[in-house]
Amino acid sequence: MAGLLGLVLGFFFVIALVSIFALHGHTRRVFCGCVTAIFSICMYASPLSIMKPRKADEKKDSTSRVEMGFSKPIIHQQSTNEEKI
Repeated sequence: MAGLLGLVLGFFFVIALVSIFALHGHTRRVFCGCVTAIFSICMYASPLSIMKPRKADEKKDSTSRVEMGFSKPIIHQQSTNEEKI
């Protein structure tokens, strides 16, 4: 975990230092805009990598939410003993 944190922080500092010292004016804006767009896409696309795709041979069920990454909803029903009370 610490290695991943170090990698992310190192990458951030390299981008910051390149932006501050090597680029100026319009080039700096374009560079920062592209880097920001790439990181935004990665941030919003990363949850898609854990979703389980539905197989073609599976029966389509209107209550199935597995294709969206969620489990099936749980419906709680009262038992017959509770209804009599």
